[in-house]
Amino acid sequence: MRLNCVIVDSDKESKELLANLIQRNSSQLKLVGSSESGREALGFFYRHQIDLIFLNVELEDMSGFEFMDEIDASEDIQTILYSEKGDYALQAFEYGVTDYLKKPFSYARFNKAINRAAEVVRNVNEFEDLENILLEKVLRYMYTREIDMLSPIPVREAKLGFIYPMLSTNLEFDEEQKALKILKAAEEEDLLTGDFVESLYLCNTCSNAYMHFRESCPFCSSTHLKTEDLIHHFPCAYVGPASDFEGDGERDSMECPKCSRYLKHIGVDYDKPSVMYNCMNCDHSFQDPQVKAKCNNCGSDTRVEHLTKSMLKAYRMTELGEDVAMGKITVRLKEFDELSEIMDMSYFRKILQQEIERIENTDLDATMAMIRFANLPELFKETGESMQKDLVRELYEVITENIPVSDLAVFEDMITVMMLFTDKDTDKAEAIVEEIIRIVKELIADNFQGFELVADPKIKEVPSGTYADDLITELVENQQKV
Repeated sequence: MRLNCVIVDSDKESKELLANLIQRNSSQLKLVGSSESGREALGFFYRHQIDLIFLNVELEDMSGFEFMDEIDASEDIQTILYSEKGDYALQAFEYGVTDYLKKPFSYARFNKAINRAAEVVRNVNEFEDLENILLEKVLRYMYTREIDMLSPIPVREAKLGFIYPMLSTNLEFDEEQKALKILKAAEEEDLLTGDFVESLYLCNTCSNAYMHFRESCPFCSSTHLKTEDLIHHFPCAYVGPASDFEGDGERDSMECPKCSRYLKHIGVDYDKPSVMYNCMNCDHSFQDPQVKAKCNNCGSDTRVEHLTKSMLKAYRMTELGEDVAMGKITVRLKEFDELSEIMDMSYFRKILQQEIERIENTDLDATMAMIRFANLPELFKETGESMQKDLVRELYEVITENIPVSDLAVFEDMITVMMLFTDKDTDKAEAIVEEIIRIVKELIADNFQGFELVADPKIKEVPSGTYADDLITELVENQQKV
């Protein structure tokens, strides 16, 4: 397995040296991009699945440590940090980097660092095996203990607020949400059947269930709000905040500012249909605040509609599950969070090459198109990592539903979709692309209020006598020049 890697280094010579070292280790490493700017490099993490970062501490626009803070580097992304001017070893390992290199370093030292990164990635990728081992334990536990129903148990100290016996106890605190994925996959494989217990809303960054909910200003996001009843006076139909009805100083008296009558009985001559909010930070008044949830674990602050919704279920074992528990068959869960079908560029290249060869012997047209959703990374940052793949899947479904069945669409990366239109000239392809962009923009606008998606389309006729890789490269390079 080759590791997808990026170089983030403001020093041109240093960057070229690393690129050459990566090329010498092409059996282990694949360079997917390099950047002299930390800010520019952040885009790689939305457009590619990155395994390894080669990161210089001394960048022009930020330090390497600030860059790691921006990407919130986790165990799934390995970082080899290096420096020439200072000694940052202690700080580097406090950040949990895979290795730290002091320039100049030898080729042998470089190899040692990448071998360490490869070993960590291999261990992470063994999670699929861990899933199967844990599920087998759960099935045997249910079978040998004659447990009819595996139910979630409320536990205050648990990350989800609940645990599943045998399963959750074998997961670290930061991984407890994987119990839900394992059980969901087991249900899809007909090893378990689930009965709904409760809806669960989790932090979209760390999947923690303990959050602090509060109302916030839709203009400045401040939670420093003051509330006041809105009063409707029936006789004169005046509607205003309670402060407008302040009386002449008598206790509990309220006088209408429009007709000067005193308000007597709620429900008879007036009511309180709503509440007015006043932001103490920006002084805006409004009736509909945004409700935000602040995670007590990671500190992320997001609107409640962007939280990750999950379902708690109680599970019974099926006959197939019993066969696994008794060792008659071996459990093998499918990977359930991959985008391999959606992002299958090798299949796209194969079909494109076949189309190039086909049009050499016919008079038919073929057109290739690419749409780059330029500001989608901003939305990914707002919604959190757990919703990114779901959003890409939904976009893929919308796009494929709106192209003819004879045509093909795949995502090249998380923000770029490639399309092949058979038997269609550029005018017809352009009309389809424009309609897809319109539908996708409406979908995003309906689900993410205030966010306007930016779509950059490129369309090119498929010529005969060329190669698929060259055509894809040309289209991508033309898009990057804009």
